[in-house]
Amino acid sequence: MLEQRSATRDPDTTPPEPQTGLDTFIIALAVGLVVALAVLMAFTLHLQLGDDTPTKPAAAPTAPGARPGTGTAASPGTGVDPGTGTGPGTQPGTGPGTGAGPGTDGGQPNAQAPQNATSPKPTPGLPAQAGQPVKGVQLAAAAPFSDIHQDQGSTIALPDGRTLWIFADTFQLYNEPRFFITSSAALSGRNPFQLTYSMTNALPTEFLPRTKVERDDHKVGDHYQAIWPTGSTLLPDGRIIISYAKYLVLLKQKDFKLMESGLFEFRYRGVNALVNGGRATRFAPGLWKAEDGEVRSPVYVDGHVYFNQCRDLRCVALRVTPDQLGQRGSYRWWTGSGWTSERSQAQNIIVGSSHPGGNASVVRLRSGRYAMADTEVGAVATSGLLWVSPNPWGPWSPAAKFDFPRCPEPGCYGLNIHPSQSSDDQLRISYATNGVGPFVRVADVPVWISSDSSAILVR
Repeated sequence: MLEQRSATRDPDTTPPEPQTGLDTFIIALAVGLVVALAVLMAFTLHLQLGDDTPTKPAAAPTAPGARPGTGTAASPGTGVDPGTGTGPGTQPGTGPGTGAGPGTDGGQPNAQAPQNATSPKPTPGLPAQAGQPVKGVQLAAAAPFSDIHQDQGSTIALPDGRTLWIFADTFQLYNEPRFFITSSAALSGRNPFQLTYSMTNALPTEFLPRTKVERDDHKVGDHYQAIWPTGSTLLPDGRIIISYAKYLVLLKQKDFKLMESGLFEFRYRGVNALVNGGRATRFAPGLWKAEDGEVRSPVYVDGHVYFNQCRDLRCVALRVTPDQLGQRGSYRWWTGSGWTSERSQAQNIIVGSSHPGGNASVVRLRSGRYAMADTEVGAVATSGLLWVSPNPWGPWSPAAKFDFPRCPEPGCYGLNIHPSQSSDDQLRISYATNGVGPFVRVADVPVWISSDSSAILVR
């Protein structure tokens, strides 16, 4: 288990001295070795026990000079082989295979998906009484998808009072109907933990649809291409902008390689339009290449859409106007005092303590403050970190640590803050479970935030 390297600092203490390049390299290398060893042990144990629950491989943090574009986090996705089945109810255009044909057990190459097995059914947990914080409540859906597996989970507050959830890998390989898609979308209403999925041919719709080429680039037990959402924001004109990352998931190597990142858009036109096959449209494919790294977590404010990128234990910020979202040359990078079109002039965002990873979630709270969540360097963990800032480009406060309620022993990952369900004294966080599921669970974290957004404490 990866222990937090940097304890939460009191807001009145002096910030730590900047690390040298050698320090950063040593930290990244050490963390990478720890995470890689933990992953290897987890897969070995999984294979010995014959557990039929998919496990999620964690990517080791990237040391300076290593393969670009991977960041320092365990990327979303489960590493589960979708198989090649074409049984009844196969959804056209959703993925390499959705029936009851050959698949893999927990990403192990060439394993056969059990025909009569069911995955463990952990107690979903009951919502707290009115006015009480929730502690690890699991998102649920009606039968036959009551035990559905899903990954990540950013949200958008809709004008009719409902909430749009956008997930990465979503699948059901152990119960009927069996399917596997690399993204999905669902609505929640008065019960914020009960989901109604967008459906096509009686199966959840692949919300960020892959092209035929992307779907066909699949070999059982070896690899497949995934399109994973990495954040979302609502524009004043009603468009929902969703950042995505395309990965080549390598099952034998238990790894994934970034291929590109870009943008989808979606317009919510009511409940019926969404649940009856609603899906997003990719309008900026390949906006960022593998060598650029993953650009994610869009946040709209005051005429601009802000993004962030964290990798090699460093973060940068960039922005663009909504009408230029698809134009790479229109993006501007934060220099520490202004904005430039030259990526080489971008300055590292100031983070008061600890290190967010490549999956850092940044949102604007209803008060106008900004909050960021991740685990330490994005690794699978049993606790998360929170930062606050007066601006989407920082400076970010020292980190505040909190524990994940009902997180299994292998840890959790894929944090998202849900601003429409949060306040300045309580942040609603979701996270995905590793080793069990993955399932998305939700917790409320009581916090104190200073008036100038320079400090946050977990109460």
